[in-house]
Amino acid sequence: LGVPIVACIVGEGGSGGASAVPTQLAARYPAAQRAEAQKTFEGLLQSWHKIEQHFGLEANDLVGATAMFMIGAYQGYYNRTLDEDDFRALVKQFRPVIGGNPAIAGAPDAQKRELFDQMVVLGMFMDRAQSQLQKTPNAQIEAQLKQAAKGYLEQFLQTDPEKFEITKKG
Repeated sequence: LGVPIVACIVGEGGSGGASAVPTQLAARYPAAQRAEAQKTFEGLLQSWHKIEQHFGLEANDLVGATAMFMIGAYQGYYNRTLDEDDFRALVKQFRPVIGGNPAIAGAPDAQKRELFDQMVVLGMFMDRAQSQLQKTPNAQIEAQLKQAAKGYLEQFLQTDPEKFEITKKG
């Protein structure tokens, strides 16, 4: 497709209940920007279910949410666009890893839901930010997005993002 995944799929949805994640993430913004940030994060979370439907994922699929997070961070770090095939390959690769992880399987539902919401919001936010940078380049925003994506990738992968690549094979 040549455009970020989220940019291709828009629509209404619902996360199945109010999430505290948009409020928590918005709290990191300056006071004057918090309400708008929270609204943006809530909208991203609500639109996720359209993406789940598009890709045939079950509702609230943590594997799909994690793949979105990785795609968004990867795109933000490398300022490059991945497509639907990349996303599908990553979901396929993550399914046995995340699904077979006893720590995740044994976690309380509320904890899994919070992780899901974080993955969705952060992944989609980075995906949309990178899409916007492709349309309207801005070196300062690009540098900020790359720095944030680098931190997310390092924390999640426990390695240097330069040692990680997403391809059509995962």
